[in-house]
Amino acid sequence: MRHGCSCGAVSGGTSSDNPPDGAIAVGEHSIQLARSLNQRTQLTRLLVWTGLIYIGRGDLERGRELVEESWSLSGAGARADVPVDVHMVVPAHIGIATAHLFAREFDDAIRVARLGLDIADRTGSAISSGSSMCHPAASWWITFARTD
Repeated sequence: MRHGCSCGAVSGGTSSDNPPDGAIAVGEHSIQLARSLNQRTQLTRLLVWTGLIYIGRGDLERGRELVEESWSLSGAGARADVPVDVHMVVPAHIGIATAHLFAREFDDAIRVARLGLDIADRTGSAISSGSSMCHPAASWWITFARTD
């Protein structure tokens, strides 16, 4: 069963022939909808997830544009003592770290990923339980990235 929005972005045209194209169309449509409804938390997350699709497809420029907007909107760059919405800030860190990774900016990717994990861990929320599972993988990746 295919899922999509009423705009037909997934089920019509070339998007059904290439699922990532459909995901991009749905993502872009959802970003517009979140903007029009002033849904900041959803918008921040949609910017990241749609940006990650672009990055994965090789369009680093468009992907970075979206994740940087998410970073700005979320307040992710704020001082550590400023309260933040973890559901906005952690995805923003994921997006920026991924953009750095695909740009082969390994030191920046590691730095941003660690900051995001630290924020998630400090919350004690369900997000931090997921991030703690990433620590062994992050440790391996950090070692791998440093040898490149």
